[in-house]
Amino acid sequence: QDVAPWGYGDDFSREGLPPLLAELVERTAALPLGLGALRDVTVNYRSGGFFQLDPHVDPFSDGENVLIVSLLSDTCITFTPYLHNEAPRQSPEEVAMKSWSDDDIDCLLKRRWLVHFCGDARRKLKHAIRPG
Repeated sequence: QDVAPWGYGDDFSREGLPPLLAELVERTAALPLGLGALRDVTVNYRSGGFFQLDPHVDPFSDGENVLIVSLLSDTCITFTPYLHNEAPRQSPEEVAMKSWSDDDIDCLLKRRWLVHFCGDARRKLKHAIRPG
């Protein structure tokens, strides 16, 4: 994976952000959420039809808070538990129709909305974007 020109983690620099992202970071930092130091800005984009982001946990070294903004379109963030005794669904068709597990929680994220998760949602659930 390539690292963005603004860096990552201890090497992150707000000065490297494009103006639109820099403004979004400033507005978000002003919210009364008690956020720690910014360590990452990741941009996921779709260049064609469908986009999918498999279930994952962001590195815990990034801090307690995860914020996601949908810039150009609505999307659905899926929170899925760690499956200790069963494998998650893998087939794109099954994931699209039934999600990765029967215990998943879908969260509609409309264009220009922000979702913030921390605590158990940050530590005990993976997050993903189902195909679409």
